[in-house]
Amino acid sequence: SFNRNFDNMLACQRNSYLKTFRAVVRACKPATDAGRFEVVLSDTVLFPEGGGQPDDRGTIAGHAVLGVRRKDGPASDVIHTIEAPSSLAEGLEVDVEVDWARRWDHMQQHSAQHLISAIAARDYSMATIGWSLGRERSYIDFNVASVVGSTLEALEQTCNALVRANTSMTPSLVDRGDPLFERAHGRGLPEGLTGPFRVVEIAGVDANLCCGTHVGGLADLQAIKLLWAEPIKGNTRIHFAAGDRVLRLLAAAVDRERAIIRVLTVPPEDLVAETQRVKKAERATAKACKDYLKEIAEVTAARAAATGEPVVVLHRPDGDLDFAATFVASLGDKILSLVTCGEGEQGPFVVSGPEALVSRLGPQIATILDGKGGGKRGRYQGKANKMSARGEAEKIIREAISQPQ
Repeated sequence: SFNRNFDNMLACQRNSYLKTFRAVVRACKPATDAGRFEVVLSDTVLFPEGGGQPDDRGTIAGHAVLGVRRKDGPASDVIHTIEAPSSLAEGLEVDVEVDWARRWDHMQQHSAQHLISAIAARDYSMATIGWSLGRERSYIDFNVASVVGSTLEALEQTCNALVRANTSMTPSLVDRGDPLFERAHGRGLPEGLTGPFRVVEIAGVDANLCCGTHVGGLADLQAIKLLWAEPIKGNTRIHFAAGDRVLRLLAAAVDRERAIIRVLTVPPEDLVAETQRVKKAERATAKACKDYLKEIAEVTAARAAATGEPVVVLHRPDGDLDFAATFVASLGDKILSLVTCGEGEQGPFVVSGPEALVSRLGPQIATILDGKGGGKRGRYQGKANKMSARGEAEKIIREAISQPQ
């Protein structure tokens, strides 16, 4: 990605703002998938991935480009996978067009990563150990155990000051020994590369070996927002967004806030306190319901035992495993019982009663209910996936108690 003569560099690397390009088809052969072809052009405006930046999308002669990848060889040897009814003839001149919305987004995020990493290293001795350009937000991993909020805020302010100043961001080709090359950061170069090398420089801030597409001035980033920091395997991951993504995230956050305000009917400044109050009330209500269900289970078991029936089968749509366990514990181990809970096909079940019967019937009931379970000492419990088969399970239970032991 770095060892390129200027004349052989890709058009998208010479000018990242180039949206269309006229090229010549050098080769076109069928891809593995039917209806797709692999095309090599004399040059391309479509970036083939590198430096953490995903590949571009676009069109070649009006045909959708589904992927772009680099292969070993000259810079122009980039393979474009297209969807087309037939092959493109060698020597044919074609118009190549980039999906500019996707490219512009990648340029903003990739350039922002360079800036954030540079300021973090310069001002806070935080070295970048990796980064990822995601679809909605991106992140950078730094070699520090934690980052306090004040550092995150100061880092963001410094980056945005450079954005407002429209600090230039320029790609250059340099050789080993060039002062710019000596200042450039990189993860090491493969053996045998002699240059020239592509260096992307943020004026007065940073120089970095990079093959990706970048903005020409930081004002094109519009704004950078450091979203949050989190520990990750002894390091720190900072999530961020830049450019148009900041506006989209802000719009989505405002829409969510307004929707929550309509539900909770409180002003924005009271949303956190009101949400905490609602969650606390929810936990109290859940505990009360659990206590009520336990009392109901005990009363229902007492009434069932009082009937003198040797078998009890009960389904409680609003019950859970705790309800079933309380019920069979209150019922005792003299009565054979099957308790199921849940409103859909899935839910817990418990078989309880004489140990010999339960050890034999439990696995059968689990199979009928398409579930799994286990147990010992007169109780077998598990999770069912076919509650609609409860009738068949009840039949097995009742038949078992009627048979001579």
